[in-house]
Amino acid sequence: SRNVKLDNRVKMISLTPYGVQLLGQLRENIWRDVDIIIRDLLGVSAPNFTDQITNIEKELDKQSFEDRFKSMHTQKSVEIIEYAKKYAKEFYDINAQWIGENFVLEDVDKYVLSNPEEAILKDGGVILLAKYNGEIVGTGALMKMPDGAFEFTKMGVWHHLRGLKIGEKLLIAAIERAKKMNVPRLFLLTNKKQEAAIHLYEKLGFVHSQEIMDKYGHEYERCNVAMDYPKIGE
Repeated sequence: SRNVKLDNRVKMISLTPYGVQLLGQLRENIWRDVDIIIRDLLGVSAPNFTDQITNIEKELDKQSFEDRFKSMHTQKSVEIIEYAKKYAKEFYDINAQWIGENFVLEDVDKYVLSNPEEAILKDGGVILLAKYNGEIVGTGALMKMPDGAFEFTKMGVWHHLRGLKIGEKLLIAAIERAKKMNVPRLFLLTNKKQEAAIHLYEKLGFVHSQEIMDKYGHEYERCNVAMDYPKIGE
């Protein structure tokens, strides 16, 4: 065998004061959240280690580690605020973007988006905005109908931030507000193309309703799905 001369040289390194501070921040924030995600992934797995790996891979196929991490921080940093006139452009632009992706801006859209105070707020409606990193990134509104019912409408999120549950947070806030307002009925109108949104509505308690379709569905040409929120009185 060959003789190998061992190199006994040792090089010592150390962290700067800033590095020590950064390490503490990583331990307090980033590593803690990574640990939560790992525990969550392991929690859905079977006790067998190979089964755990298989199930973790399946869960990550559904939502990547990066998306899970982003989602955690988005949920923490998104703030739901009340509409103010200075946000009129964001209210218009966010909704015009998502409508324009698959549909045409109808006259009713143009009126409501251009005149939110008159169309929504004047009659006791509410407009909620999602604020993220100091910017308005999502909208949702409760608009009163002549018969006293309220329509959840104009929910939109900037395209590049979808998938981070901002819309879900807006919808939950809108439902809570509707309950506090003691609205007699809450419904929404949408289109079959909006599969992700419909799944969210169903998840949070909305049910498909032919009655709502017959009564309010004529409001938009694109409307072919109508949903009611039967839990509004609970």
